[in-house]
Amino acid sequence: MNKTSDYGFTIIVPVFNEVDNIQMLEETLSEFLPKSLLKSCVLFVDDGSTDGSLEGIRRVCSRNDHFFYISFSRNEGLSAALKAGFDHAESEFVGYIDADLQTVPEDFNLLLKEIPFCSMAIGIRADRRDSVFKTLQSRIANRFRRIVTHDGA
Repeated sequence: MNKTSDYGFTIIVPVFNEVDNIQMLEETLSEFLPKSLLKSCVLFVDDGSTDGSLEGIRRVCSRNDHFFYISFSRNEGLSAALKAGFDHAESEFVGYIDADLQTVPEDFNLLLKEIPFCSMAIGIRADRRDSVFKTLQSRIANRFRRIVTHDGA
């Protein structure tokens, strides 16, 4: 039974080899849930982690009634993990946060308060703290996407 249907908002957290962040995710998201503007839950999507992340997620979910998880048997990539999370979540509203917590869950309330006035609310992450390699990867991926989609973004 998918318990995300009992909530108004599901926070999807895609995870790939983030074992060092699992405890911080638990603490940060546990602190946010009571403050959320909607009754909220957390859905971890383990993307075939090989570093013990899945075991950490299982422990976290066993301690927290509002935390759930699904997992892939092998790494499928961020897009597949996000799609699986969005497909699995049965709450009315869904958002996601990276496992590295470069953004704070409190930002969801900024978006959730706008929901009555629009059909979608989107945030943009500013002041990223990515490595040079990650920044280069992102630029290459974004350029490729622009070439393929011609969307001008």
